[in-house]
Amino acid sequence: MKKHITAIILFLSIAACGFGQRDKNKPLEKLDTLALLKEMEVAACKCVAKIPTAGKGMAEITDSVSNCIKTSMNAFSLTLQMHQALMQMKDATIVMDNGGSADMRKYRSKMEFWLRDSCPALVKMMSTNEKASEHSYSTNDDALAEFNKGVESTKDKDYEMARVHYKKAVAIDPVFGFAWDNLAVSNRRLGRWDESIAAYRRSLSIDPEGLTALHNLPVVYQLKKDFDSALIEFRHLATIFPKDPEAFYGAGNIYIYDKEDLETGLDYMCKAYILYGELSSPYRVDAEKRIAYVYNKLKDAGKETVFDKILKDNDIKFNK
Repeated sequence: MKKHITAIILFLSIAACGFGQRDKNKPLEKLDTLALLKEMEVAACKCVAKIPTAGKGMAEITDSVSNCIKTSMNAFSLTLQMHQALMQMKDATIVMDNGGSADMRKYRSKMEFWLRDSCPALVKMMSTNEKASEHSYSTNDDALAEFNKGVESTKDKDYEMARVHYKKAVAIDPVFGFAWDNLAVSNRRLGRWDESIAAYRRSLSIDPEGLTALHNLPVVYQLKKDFDSALIEFRHLATIFPKDPEAFYGAGNIYIYDKEDLETGLDYMCKAYILYGELSSPYRVDAEKRIAYVYNKLKDAGKETVFDKILKDNDIKFNK
């Protein structure tokens, strides 16, 4: 917070100097709003890249990401306000607005879309992190050695060799949770769906609340085209973590794209959208894209009123 205040004070000092030194007879160039937004997006991405993730859960990480976005949006809003004041040659009342007004919500949404799609640090962070539990790691040196070899093989995309090392790790320490998770990932990359499922289930027998296994087990069922089993697992995730948007987002995708049940899928996706918003998660824009997709499909089918009702039931306003 101290850094944010310092940055804002510095910005205002520079802006004030520019205001005082400006030649009133010389017209001020129009501000390129989209170019400014792009600068703020890049700044937010650099901020995200500096977020420490070791030992942190997804809620903690998304909160840090939200702060990066908020800081960039503050700078964006302040720049717009100061430029407007300079254009009009009058004092400005500076109001911190990182997404509250309609205009700032529009720009914040653009920033979130860009970060979600184009910020490598964010994409990697949101897809790989999980907080360690009691049995995540092993205290056995031999098991850890095999695990680390597996990690190196995974980095080299040698999933067959990684699989060998992870199997050795869990043979030495059968309650090595992360090794079971990584073994499941290796099997998934190799197309060994059933073995991947078995490894994730073994991981969950050790830690029933392990998010890596809970999030990825239904994904493997999707790869097997076993959508009913995938839905069961997403509902199980929602039972354990009712505030986890991934459960609703995953189920919504299956209903929308695999079962072509647009109405049920839309209801799930609306719930995911709300929960992502509560977490200030950049994944909110993915749910928004799915909602827009369903809108177009239902509109083409003459069911726009059905779409409106589902969104109203979920207390969501959608800009058509």
